[in-house]
Amino acid sequence: IHDSSFFQNHVTWYTSLIAKRSSLDSIYQKLQSVEGIWGNRGQIRTVEFQQDNIYEENGERKKKEHNARVRWGIAWTFERAVGRVRSCMLRGGLQSFVVSIPVSDDVVDAVNEVSSRLITYFDGVRDLSLKCIDEYRERNTDGTTNGSVKERCITVIEERFSGASTSHHEQDNRNLPHEGHFVMDAFISIKNTHQNSSDNVDVEVCLEMFAHTTYGMMLVNKIRDQMPGEVGRTNR
Repeated sequence: IHDSSFFQNHVTWYTSLIAKRSSLDSIYQKLQSVEGIWGNRGQIRTVEFQQDNIYEENGERKKKEHNARVRWGIAWTFERAVGRVRSCMLRGGLQSFVVSIPVSDDVVDAVNEVSSRLITYFDGVRDLSLKCIDEYRERNTDGTTNGSVKERCITVIEERFSGASTSHHEQDNRNLPHEGHFVMDAFISIKNTHQNSSDNVDVEVCLEMFAHTTYGMMLVNKIRDQMPGEVGRTNR
């Protein structure tokens, strides 16, 4: 770790193979305090290796269960993190919700209505200034295209990372992604229509959230906690 700090501009990724899980936890915690990495989940990756876990039976390759021969790998970098990276994707808590919209003409109106409600909600989050970007994008990508269908998406980041502000927070570090501590993508799509139920349309909002720091996770939880109720309420 000391050598990597000294030669941080010479190598992109540093790696280490570890025999004990307790050592992995200790090294991970140590890296969290290294200048240029501290607090940034996107700059540290871990992987588990199960040695000798494949065997052949009657010509068929099978995987051993409960194999005790396990090793761990850890990698870290001093390069600026990427905003949307799988290791920083939040998979717990609220992931999606449905909003029922009465529509008189076209289902596109329902998508536009939910998009407008989301932007209004994000603009009104207390004690937090957010920047909303209304666009069409593919799911779970870092900006590259993989041929998937692009969907209506409201992307949310802290406004101070949008280029409109130069303010800093004590939780910031120099290698945060350009998007900041978190990125939230709210994908909007038609779930189904109710032909015989007052012409209501169910619009699904699917959230993809990437938090690079514990501070970013706190902000994501704050933003999404009230989202279904506020976006879905009918007394407008």
